Amino acid sequence: MTLPDPPIAPAGASGPEVPYSALRDIAATRHRRSAAVATALLLVLGPMGFHRIYLRRYASAMLMAVLFGFGLGGLLGMGQHTTTLFGWPLPATSLSLWAASLWGMIDLVRMPTLVAQANARGERSATGPQGGAERSG
Repeated sequence: MTLPDPPIAPAGASGPEVPYSALRDIAATRHRRSAAVATALLLVLGPMGFHRIYLRRYASAMLMAVLFGFGLGGLLGMGQHTTTLFGWPLPATSLSLWAASLWGMIDLVRMPTLVAQANARGERSATGPQGGAERSG
């Protein structure tokens, strides 16, 4: 037997009671990520990984930031080892900057998919461990 959602009144409020399903929908909407914001972060801050933090991909954001920082250090002369890329001398550490930049360009193309995945994860966490299943008594 399925029971209807019990009405829930906000703490300290004397207004109308709000059904639990409406609160669940509000929580799912609050966690949604915007493709425009994620793209703006990528275009403004480049391959530093801030767009991945916004999309809650913390491990890959950290790796992207490390690649970027290591490459930037190589460009600033902190790494004096050189190699060649298509015959051009290039500090070995700046190869990581190229990798982070390429990763950023790939993310730019994949942005709608990345945002959809982040929103799907946010909706699952907002509905709780039951995945939004109805309660039974």
